[in-house]
Amino acid sequence: MKIIESLSGAYMAFNVKVNQLVRGWAIGIMKDEVDLRRDLVRSDSLSQGDFVYFLLTVGNVLKDIGEKKDALQMYEESSSISESLYGKHHTITVTSMNNMATVMGPCEKAVDLFEEVIALYESKCGKRHASTAQAINNMAEVLLQLGQKEKALDLYKEAQEIQESLNGKKHPYTALYMNNMATVMRQLGQKREAFQLYEEVLQIREYLFGKKHPDTADTMHGLAGTLNDLGRKEQALEMFQEALTVYEILYGPEYAMAASARRHIVTTTEELGQKEEARLRTWRRSSMMLFKRSEHSNSFKIHL
Repeated sequence: MKIIESLSGAYMAFNVKVNQLVRGWAIGIMKDEVDLRRDLVRSDSLSQGDFVYFLLTVGNVLKDIGEKKDALQMYEESSSISESLYGKHHTITVTSMNNMATVMGPCEKAVDLFEEVIALYESKCGKRHASTAQAINNMAEVLLQLGQKEKALDLYKEAQEIQESLNGKKHPYTALYMNNMATVMRQLGQKREAFQLYEEVLQIREYLFGKKHPDTADTMHGLAGTLNDLGRKEQALEMFQEALTVYEILYGPEYAMAASARRHIVTTTEELGQKEEARLRTWRRSSMMLFKRSEHSNSFKIHL
């Protein structure tokens, strides 16, 4: 057991180091390319419009890998250039503003910017439009992080109602907004309402994506937590285990949500009076997953 645990630790340390090196290399290349294209714009070898689209694309990549500060710089520049070229109501300008607010983090400045973005989308596209719903959802996330849970829930409901009216319930964004609603309901102590909504979202996401999908696993994780809140610990344990299996297959045992699921499995099992079984189960699972290849690939994946 000590040998395996040592190997596991060495693998995780190696994987972390590789990811750090690859992230740094990729970010450096993107920044160099932005500088190069900025020089091309100055020499009239590249149009400002093309540069705006490139900045927005790089910003999206940086946002997706968690480099929010760098992403914000890209969005600020794309927004400024786009507004000077096309005006404030242009799609690229509003999209850049929306993305700026998304990566600012929980602050009143982000809330103010989202309010402006929502007003622009409503005037440009109408209230019942997917872009409007997405901006409303994004604003709700910021309000939730600021502790304004009731306001966040109201906005999530508004986004969900708009999206459902456009595309029906069996749509990825409708399911996302419903899942967000369930999360806030649980935080507000509305356990039964959250449970019912999580169950509905799980059915939709299994229909859309299947069981082995990160969105489905996220809903399983939320549902498991709600079952735990309701005292249905055996069912919660099974659901946490199911979510953990998906996370580890897709992302490996070091993934943050996999670690969260493991902690809940240990805690829940201990509460059921099965402490040693919990420790052994999670150790065996983690050890096996370190050497299990993903069903979707013939080799370990490196996640930026």
